Amino acid sequence: MTPEPKSKSYTPALDAGLDIMEYLYSHKEAGFNELCRQLPVSRSSVLRILKTLAERGYVQKDEARSCWLPGRRMNFAGMNAPVADVMRSEAPRILGSFTDTTGCTVLCVYWNGNGFQVMAKEQREGGIAMLEVGSVTRDLSKYPWGWLFYLSLDAEERERFDGYMECPELIRDCPAKRKKYLIANGFALDNEEVYKGRLRFAAPIRDAQGRITGALGTSCPSPLRTEEIQALGKELAKHADKLSDFLARRINT
Repeated sequence: MTPEPKSKSYTPALDAGLDIMEYLYSHKEAGFNELCRQLPVSRSSVLRILKTLAERGYVQKDEARSCWLPGRRMNFAGMNAPVADVMRSEAPRILGSFTDTTGCTVLCVYWNGNGFQVMAKEQREGGIAMLEVGSVTRDLSKYPWGWLFYLSLDAEERERFDGYMECPELIRDCPAKRKKYLIANGFALDNEEVYKGRLRFAAPIRDAQGRITGALGTSCPSPLRTEEIQALGKELAKHADKLSDFLARRINT
């Protein structure tokens, strides 16, 4: 990092924190010693700054590999715009493939750590109406893709979204139930819990570090047999995995 001329308002700790965020955004990961070499502050200062950024969700530590990674709230800071751009440009092709296979309406939803936005949508004539492209919300309770995002948050982060929930009993009061189903099946299922006569599914889109950065969502009339539910959910998860793989390749190259 090349030092720039310092103004009278220069704050070393703030400047170092922004440098850390920019470095992790560009390099995807970095060890503690590597970060210390990049910054004109003491090692103890770097450690304090990292801990503060981690507490706020802007960075996170991979304990297994002993390195630092961009945190979820870097999306909120606008530093993960390439993820949204790739979703916007590449999702339509993947959504089209899913709809060709199933006939169902499908959405691609981007999660920025502070809410979610519909980036792309594929709906054929006669398909079930779903959220429109550009829709933005912070209510994570009414949508199965919102449940995925809620499950990816820690306890402190979850509290930030409690006030926006219209149906907290669907996720806030039963996270263990939702997580168990997601782990077992690879997708989330709303089995007529919000809309009678309608099933809704969500499958996570993950970045190269395995963090949820979006989701594919679909809906169909009920009832379906258990094997039909599984088949549709697995198909959605397969297409979400394709977009995850594409994002990992594009963002890391």
